[in-house]
Amino acid sequence: MSNTDDDIKYPVVSAPSRVEWLLVIILGVPTIALITIMGHETDPRRVWALVGLGGMVLVFCIPFVVRQLVYRIVADANGISWCTIGGANRANWSEVSNYYNEEGRVGERIIIRAVIVARETKVRFHSDWRNSSKLRAAVALSATNAVAHSWGFLGARDEDEWPQVFGYSEPNLKDKLRHLMLANTAIVIVFLLTAHEVYAKSMARDHEITLFTILAFAILIFLLGMMAVLLNAMLLPAYREFVRRKGQTITVDRETITFTDGASLMTARWAEVSDYYWTASSGKSLKRNDLGRIETPGGPICFHDEIDNRLGLAKIVERYAINTRQHEWRVKECYDSLEAAEPPSDQECSSRRYSYRNRSVRSLAALATFVPATPLFQHMFGILVARGVIEGALVLTTLTGYFWAVFLRSAIVIDDEAITKMSPFGQLSIRWDDVSEVKISSMECRLGTYVKSDRAKIAITGFESNVDDLLTEIERRAVNATIKRSE
Repeated sequence: MSNTDDDIKYPVVSAPSRVEWLLVIILGVPTIALITIMGHETDPRRVWALVGLGGMVLVFCIPFVVRQLVYRIVADANGISWCTIGGANRANWSEVSNYYNEEGRVGERIIIRAVIVARETKVRFHSDWRNSSKLRAAVALSATNAVAHSWGFLGARDEDEWPQVFGYSEPNLKDKLRHLMLANTAIVIVFLLTAHEVYAKSMARDHEITLFTILAFAILIFLLGMMAVLLNAMLLPAYREFVRRKGQTITVDRETITFTDGASLMTARWAEVSDYYWTASSGKSLKRNDLGRIETPGGPICFHDEIDNRLGLAKIVERYAINTRQHEWRVKECYDSLEAAEPPSDQECSSRRYSYRNRSVRSLAALATFVPATPLFQHMFGILVARGVIEGALVLTTLTGYFWAVFLRSAIVIDDEAITKMSPFGQLSIRWDDVSEVKISSMECRLGTYVKSDRAKIAITGFESNVDDLLTEIERRAVNATIKRSE
């Protein structure tokens, strides 16, 4: 087999990014050091606290270690082999029946996963895997018996089966319910354990319930009550939104788009679609807002960002809704005057702001808000699990302020003239004409992505809202820059 296309040299070995080892080291080394330092403790409560801390870190790190040691996809001249936790398998190129892109999620971020269908098994890998682009090229070149002729979302290619149906999966709903129940169960357990400790300390010291004990219970109820409100505020709206939409489906073919909600049915021809856009809820917390909106004569067809294969649906709409005001998805902020006869000009939409006001940063800020109270609270009732409480509280309080400052202040702003990064400590701008290099990391966390000139450098952290749209805009505007992509 010729290896001339894209200079493919077999074998092509693709595996998860080694950045996961860095995460394991960052979490594991301090934990091992803390356990070593406090290894002489004889207080059973402190011992169990250390065991619990080590256990949580171990449980968190195990999936990353397993991925690094086990998961592999190898393509050679005859076929592909893959190894997962379920075992090793192999298929010849003639047994690869299809390959396509699908939407995946890492926390709040939307990522693109590649899927290879071989011997009725779906083999998935992410864009941050090592040699992922070479593996894609090898599959496209060698899988000559596959239905697909190129990588793309299902339904967005001529060779895909029709119609395509998009809905809300039951497993996702169960996951959200499970997260909600675990969060509230953890709060109840913490409350019961700490309340027992407070009661036992009080009775051992005073042999009765005192005003101090009542005050301690009041503080405990306040702190854990606020934590319960916080967790439910983050998880409950997403669950309720999913329940509300689980009976909805959007069915598309080459001629029509159909929205079904129980007994309600609405159908429109593609030529009748007048507009489509993302609503202002994009990149913010989950609310009862519609993320995607398609305008038809019978009314809007709306879908939430939890719909299966959202990006695949978006690509189909872009391809077949040819009579719309624009030919790509835009955020509603550029379409505030939807009743206007003329769409907004490019100049009106040229300035874009990508803030850090998203769920990931907000969760860090909210978590850091409650963590400083924990060691002080434990110290008050004699169940301290680590030394240096006051110093630790000061550090955590500083981190709290920093995270909230990042959440409220930080953003990336781009316009026709320059790209500007705003931070709690000021702002830095680079004119597009001065941009000499743009590096785009393929990792899901976007670690190592930056925009650089001769005198300045702006890092893209991955915490920005709509970060993929941001990177697209940077590539479009930095016309004089060298674009580098990391594997």
